[in-house]
Amino acid sequence: MNKSLSHTARAFIVATILVLISLSVNTALAEPWKFGIISDTQWPNSPDNKNPNSVAVDVINHVNQQFIDQGVKFVIAVGDVTDNGSVL
Repeated sequence: MNKSLSHTARAFIVATILVLISLSVNTALAEPWKFGIISDTQWPNSPDNKNPNSVAVDVINHVNQQFIDQGVKFVIAVGDVTDNGSVL
């Protein structure tokens, strides 16, 4: 499988970095803020259907709550969240 980034993915990464730099410059004198990064969150399907289509719903919900508890204002999600991408 080819793991190189598409032009769209590269453009998104560059745009995200530019937004972060812009926010940092524009808020240099303001109160600091936090950002988080969540990576490729795939997980095998579970019999209790808590990870449908290999999407780690329980893990994502836990990490999201940690972001909220820590006062994170901006989250970057990298990678895909599923192995099969079906709607069932």
